[in-house]
Amino acid sequence: MMIEQNTNYAYALKHLNNTSFEKVWGLSSKFYNELPNELQDELLKTLNCEVDILDSEPQMATYMFSYGKMNNAILDHAFCKMPDFMQQGEICIVDYGCGQALGTMCFADFLHKNGYKAKVKTITLIEPSEICLKRAALHASLFFPNAEIRTVNKTFDELNKEDLIIDKNTPTLHIFSNVLHLDFDLEKLSDLIKTQIKNYNHFVCIGHFLKENKTSDFKSLMDGYRWGNDEIIYKTQNPEIKQDTIIYSFYVGRPPKVFSKEELENCIEDDFGVVYSSDGKLLLKCKYDIEEYTIKDNTVIIVEDAFKECSALKQITIPDTVTEIGNYAFEKCTSLQNIIIPDSVTRIELGAFSGCQSLTQIIIPDSVSRIEEELFCNCISLKYVIIPDSVSSIGPLAFGGCSSLKQINIPNSVLSIGYSAFIDCSSLQRIILSDSISVIEECTFSGCSSLEKITIPDSVSRIMHRAFGGCSSLKQIIIPNSIYSIEEAVFSGCSSLQQITIPNSVEEMGHNPFCYCDKLKLYSNSSRFIVKEGLLIDNFEGKVVSYMGNDTIIVIPDSVLSIGSYAFIHCGFLEQVVIPDSVEHIGENAFSNCVSLQQVTIPDSVTTIDIQAFTRCSSLKQITIPNSVEEIWTRAFYGCEALREITIPDSVNFIGSFAFSGCESLKQINIPKGSIERFQEMLDKELWDRLVEK
Repeated sequence: MMIEQNTNYAYALKHLNNTSFEKVWGLSSKFYNELPNELQDELLKTLNCEVDILDSEPQMATYMFSYGKMNNAILDHAFCKMPDFMQQGEICIVDYGCGQALGTMCFADFLHKNGYKAKVKTITLIEPSEICLKRAALHASLFFPNAEIRTVNKTFDELNKEDLIIDKNTPTLHIFSNVLHLDFDLEKLSDLIKTQIKNYNHFVCIGHFLKENKTSDFKSLMDGYRWGNDEIIYKTQNPEIKQDTIIYSFYVGRPPKVFSKEELENCIEDDFGVVYSSDGKLLLKCKYDIEEYTIKDNTVIIVEDAFKECSALKQITIPDTVTEIGNYAFEKCTSLQNIIIPDSVTRIELGAFSGCQSLTQIIIPDSVSRIEEELFCNCISLKYVIIPDSVSSIGPLAFGGCSSLKQINIPNSVLSIGYSAFIDCSSLQRIILSDSISVIEECTFSGCSSLEKITIPDSVSRIMHRAFGGCSSLKQIIIPNSIYSIEEAVFSGCSSLQQITIPNSVEEMGHNPFCYCDKLKLYSNSSRFIVKEGLLIDNFEGKVVSYMGNDTIIVIPDSVLSIGSYAFIHCGFLEQVVIPDSVEHIGENAFSNCVSLQQVTIPDSVTTIDIQAFTRCSSLKQITIPNSVEEIWTRAFYGCEALREITIPDSVNFIGSFAFSGCESLKQINIPKGSIERFQEMLDKELWDRLVEK
């Protein structure tokens, strides 16, 4: 964790009594007000209306003095609109573009002022300014001394899954305080967040009308997840809010049900060992050895985990007084074969029937509006499902691992299908997609090895990572002219796929969408993405995206500037490749597992050999690295078993870990005599001691 320590400010903060946002603001106010007027004006200009990254102590104090109280008032108003979240026993916080953790401090103040007892488990602070991030960690540790604090010193565009670790079992607050107007890829960030969240997440996004604001765009990109309150404040009367402000407050997933002490005390246990609340409205818990059961008529809610792991349960009758089935209520009821859900039920929560391995069919009543995340995940005997027109969205992993499911119709009422919704439905042969969905999410149909045909509707604009990965029976698919983005490995492993035409609408293409597509004939109507002698080339960037052919020798055209990541991965027939001297970069895993590749000439134009570029090219005997190469990244030649000798030129200033490990036949690494000490620091010690001729 990065944190400010041993500074005058840290010392002053440490000795504040009864810490509050007002007192923290007072420290910055004192600093700012003691400056001459001309310096105050100069510092205000450097803030550039909350756009530029702060990089000095005076700027931080000026920002806190100028905008702190106003943002506190806005956030306070937003937090008032989320009472369900405030009642959770334990929560996590992610503060995006946190600055000095103003949002986190304001949340702490709100909890304290309103008497909420929620325990903050973890706080993730994301901020590109190192000096601000260190101060943010200092503030967060002061306001939440028992929380685990994670600091991420990156811009939004640099974030990955390892940075955004969200506890999927704990409600999480996501704070975007005046950062959504900044210049970054909003779609990329929203996609990352959607892949990481689960259960109950509440988002608070604030910004100003006077700026180009992305708050509403962000809300739209998160579409398909359940919204809570959203509110626009315009010309507010609050004197602390000095400009017209937009606030979006919405939630993803269902708030966990919070029961009162009265509801949980004086419970009643019936003759079957099933426990109800004193008024009989809540079914709380069931004994594990029950086989058949009829729920009492006045029951309203089957609470979270009520029948979880009741492996003996074969049959259950639900009365039409029940309106809600809680999270994982019947999870791993492995003997449950059939269940009738009455029309009175309006909410079936997360994973309610996941792992019900004997369940063969289910009819979802038209009172239900959403199929929640993991609802029928790993119901391996499920063959028959009816989705009514009332359903607007299907959550992530909803039918994941339903390996007996052969056919499903998705009505046009469905606006979104979550990531991995049908992953590993290995018997699914036919699916009719809704004409209303706009995105086919990550891994939606990955592992559907029996899927023979699918029609992508014209409403779809994006096909995301590995959406059809491993659909080995899929022979033909038509990509409509509405598609603008095809992400990496979308059709990876579609070994029966015979023909695809890339439409002119496609503007973005991820890493090798067609790897392992051995029979594919690729065509293109796009001016950007052209097909030339089996090579798919991004004509705008001069990059080889993938190779669709079976030649043993490939000559890359002179127009190419880079060989894209995964472009030739697993081309087992490839023996020789000629790279032109226009190429500057060989991407990650570009030739990985090309087991027949014996000869490759790297031209003098190449400056970077990326991660695992030639890993496990087990037939490669010799390679010359030219004087232009500056970087050889991690495992670049890992597992090149036939490689006997390699020369590293003086131009190389970086060699990643295990770059030449697993090269069992390697007898000699040649390096310039004047660079022995420098290269000794870069190369693995065992390799150096064994091979380098000093």
